[in-house]
Amino acid sequence: MCGGWGVPEDDELSPDEGGCGKKKAIGAGIDKSKRGFTTAAMASPVLMSLLSKPAWSATACSISGLTSGNVSSPDGAPGPCSGDGMGCTPGIWKSQPNAWALATGFAYSPGKCVSWDHKGSCKEWSTEGATSFFDAFDFVIPGGDEDNTGTPTMMDLLMLADKPGAPINHAWQAHWIAALLNATASPSYGSSPEDIIAAVRGVAGGGTWEINGQFIDAAQLHDVLEKMNERDCLFNANGFCDEHFLKNVDGDCIPSCRGNQKFDVNTAACVDDNDWKSGSADTAGHCSIEDALNGEPWCDTSLINP
Repeated sequence: MCGGWGVPEDDELSPDEGGCGKKKAIGAGIDKSKRGFTTAAMASPVLMSLLSKPAWSATACSISGLTSGNVSSPDGAPGPCSGDGMGCTPGIWKSQPNAWALATGFAYSPGKCVSWDHKGSCKEWSTEGATSFFDAFDFVIPGGDEDNTGTPTMMDLLMLADKPGAPINHAWQAHWIAALLNATASPSYGSSPEDIIAAVRGVAGGGTWEINGQFIDAAQLHDVLEKMNERDCLFNANGFCDEHFLKNVDGDCIPSCRGNQKFDVNTAACVDDNDWKSGSADTAGHCSIEDALNGEPWCDTSLINP
């Protein structure tokens, strides 16, 4: 699905038309014909004024508004958000790491570029040093390691696809993160960062959170956040990348690995540093981005753009 979380963008081509931009090749091109704000425009006064636009809506698009009895649909699910307001999907935040600093005032980090080509374009991303889930929400994520609160990072969780039957619902987690980024980026989101953190902390461990005199659980919060996170987004992703890939400023899909991993071009996968076996002229082995860009003989350079 577009965006990696079953949340196709209205401004994108359908999956059947190839509009999700899913590319296995490093630096593979994407469809740039669709209109939207580019990364280069994110610091403009126009963007900053739009980010602060007040939300005028018939249905208050906020956790409070969407959980009040008078705006719920007949089946009890939240009613649709209407009117202006900014809400970007998890897929967009995953695909646009360069938007995080400008949109959130450097409050959260998605990681950093670790490999460049000879033109200065980023070719590999790492979540080393990125903001952890613990640092953002002040609690250990369900299933996380209490002795290692530096991982997973927010970007690590956005990279995970929601797999049927998985013990942890990563789609819920992705929308928690997108909601916090949206709330931090724009007051027109409808709920404050403090509201988002309080709600997530209340429901994350299987509990409930009280609002408007009623208690909501994680599934109900997810229904609300989906509505809030699937509105107009000022920095359109213009296509999406596969799991473990994101976009550089040129719009190319590039790999992203955790801080203790490196991307192997030959297998198109992230490999733990302890398992990495470097190749040589006479021996096959793992191929780093740098190796591939240098044209080393043990690398499958067909995955690298010229």
